[in-house]
Amino acid sequence: MITGRVKGSRLPAVLLTLFVLLVAGCGGQDEKASPSGGDSSSTEESGSSSGSSSDDDSTAPSDSGDKPSADPKVDDRGAPGSPTRKGLQTDVFSRVPGSASPGCQAVGDRRDMRSGGFVAGAFAEARASYGKGGRPGFKPRQIRLYWIPEHSRPMNGLALTATSSAGRTVRMTQRNVADAEQWKFYDTKIGLPTGGTWTFRVKSGQDRGCFSARF
Repeated sequence: MITGRVKGSRLPAVLLTLFVLLVAGCGGQDEKASPSGGDSSSTEESGSSSGSSSDDDSTAPSDSGDKPSADPKVDDRGAPGSPTRKGLQTDVFSRVPGSASPGCQAVGDRRDMRSGGFVAGAFAEARASYGKGGRPGFKPRQIRLYWIPEHSRPMNGLALTATSSAGRTVRMTQRNVADAEQWKFYDTKIGLPTGGTWTFRVKSGQDRGCFSARF
């Protein structure tokens, strides 16, 4: 059964559905559903930094108990369609467009995109919902995006900087880790004060990514 947690609470069903479609190999297809509202424990501040991230209790346990294999590649591979034994979530990365370079990727009309050490989405649903009121838990100019780092061990927090083409800046951190079965990611609710093109730069541990999308 698919479950999603942020500090033990269930994530919205629509967000989980989009995430499961992505890890199942459907990340390149745009769905018609839009994310529903919900709580996302994070800090957000427009125009200034919100501080450094701290450790949380969502880090995956050590795999020190695994017996070594004669072939290190086999030892780290893990089951098909799952993270490696060292917590690498690269199986998701092979399913979406983008680049292994952390250079900025233009999302265009895509739902999910890869940049360097991150896969991010669901941009199509965020574009469709931006500026529209009446969604529980959301202000009209808030969007919801998930960020999947390549390395899930450790996940000590996400630092995000969003910059508009007009020079507006929103900075936030997300220390809570969400999960859908064995996959781990950061779930964020971001307030964008104006429409237009926004560039999102994200980092978590050794992973970096940059995405450009229009709302």
